[in-house]
Amino acid sequence: MEKVPLKINIRRPVFDWLLRSGGWTSKEISESLFTKRIEREGFLTAVNNGRDIIIPLEKAEKLAELLKRPLSALFLSSPPYEPPLPKDFRG
Repeated sequence: MEKVPLKINIRRPVFDWLLRSGGWTSKEISESLFTKRIEREGFLTAVNNGRDIIIPLEKAEKLAELLKRPLSALFLSSPPYEPPLPKDFRG
């Protein structure tokens, strides 16, 4: 019996939040996650079209490691509230 890889669906707003908070671009992530050009292009097409990101569990684990976030952060339904940074009064 053939093993079917488990796919993870990362909600688009969560993915955008992870990239912003981690300081990564979608192109850098695609180059780090995928070795085949067709996989990178498919990933970037999904990102550029604003769709949710669907990747295998192994890639999701690597993504969490790259972004220095727990794997559970990829399963959030929406990004968490982050209070704004305090105003800088240095002058």
